[in-house]
Amino acid sequence: MKRKAACALYAFLVSMICFGILARAVADTGVVLVATEKPSAQIIDDKTYRSCVPLEALHFEGNQAYVYVASEQQGFSGTELVARKTGVTVLRTGPDCAALADGALSSQQDVVARADRLLAEGSKVRAVDA
Repeated sequence: MKRKAACALYAFLVSMICFGILARAVADTGVVLVATEKPSAQIIDDKTYRSCVPLEALHFEGNQAYVYVASEQQGFSGTELVARKTGVTVLRTGPDCAALADGALSSQQDVVARADRLLAEGSKVRAVDA
């Protein structure tokens, strides 16, 4: 009897572990892996700009420039990160960064610098080390 109980418990634990792995795999489906950076001060052509982002963070729709910002929102399974399109005004570009007009971004926001696939407004994202 003890042997049957031990086998049943073992089978239960193995199935729960497998279910947990499967649940995580399904939950991560559709999540875009991103590298983020905070806007920072940079010097471009001997002038200091307070809000600069990497060039690869910039996107354009016609003449309008925008970046994606990783923002927290309440989702089905708690707090999750989503990409939010934020319009910006580009003042100047350097070899590896773009200077933005003050006010569009705060120095505390996480700007999506790189993504493992195409982003869209509201895409679920997970920040990873670059």
